[in-house]
Amino acid sequence: MPAEPGEKISINYDDLQTRKVDQRLKEQEALERNRRQSEMNPLAAVIEVPSTGSFWSNTIVVMALFGFLGGLLAWGGGEALRFRTDPRVEARKLMNDVGQITKAQDEGRFSPAEAQLAVAEIKAQGSDNPYFTTYVNSSLSEEQKKAEIEKLDNQEKWRNFIANVLSSLRSGRGWC
Repeated sequence: MPAEPGEKISINYDDLQTRKVDQRLKEQEALERNRRQSEMNPLAAVIEVPSTGSFWSNTIVVMALFGFLGGLLAWGGGEALRFRTDPRVEARKLMNDVGQITKAQDEGRFSPAEAQLAVAEIKAQGSDNPYFTTYVNSSLSEEQKKAEIEKLDNQEKWRNFIANVLSSLRSGRGWC
């Protein structure tokens, strides 16, 4: 019996649990599901063509660019390591040259003036080498020279370590 226009509709708990209400709810769910599926119809949908995007979003381009930059850095590091000489080795070479000139003067192959001129030239070449300037500094005692050399060795230790690490990484050997 339909309700009159001014009457309130009352629904009991028992009315909600009837088979008729369950069927009506299932029908409404099925209709809603069918509407959603019809909206997702692949034939009706407009197929979007992906945009070309940025030049930098291309994986091949980015990998090639960073590979080139990595190679450039490795080459530059290798060249920098090749030109770095160990100042202690350079100082020993210069001191050996001074010793040979002194020996040649003692044997009479050089006059004292020639020997002094040659030694002065070697000292000028080694003036930027702290090891060499320490070795030839006549105002320092042997113990002071040893202390100064030890101080220089501690300073060079880190430079040599970094150079060895970079050289090892550049060659691909690593530490293993």
